[in-house]
Amino acid sequence: MKSSGMKHLVRAGAMAMALCICTGNAQTLSLDSLQKRYVAMKYGMFLHFNMGTFTVEEWATPGQNPNTFNPTSLNCGQWADAAVAGG
Repeated sequence: MKSSGMKHLVRAGAMAMALCICTGNAQTLSLDSLQKRYVAMKYGMFLHFNMGTFTVEEWATPGQNPNTFNPTSLNCGQWADAAVAGG
């Protein structure tokens, strides 16, 4: 990814994160301000949950039966708790 593309990706992530966690009105903050808040958190988390999770593949093979993606005991709250515990 080109550096300008990465910069926009980081800014978009910063805005999304700030919308979720900031105490002020994120819509009135500049992208630079949102990015600075995001970087100041010094913590990041990426969850990738898809068909490959159920087929033990890094990249899911196209054309698989969609019924294979069948989370029966998924607890996304546990993921959120882990993020909070991590600071």
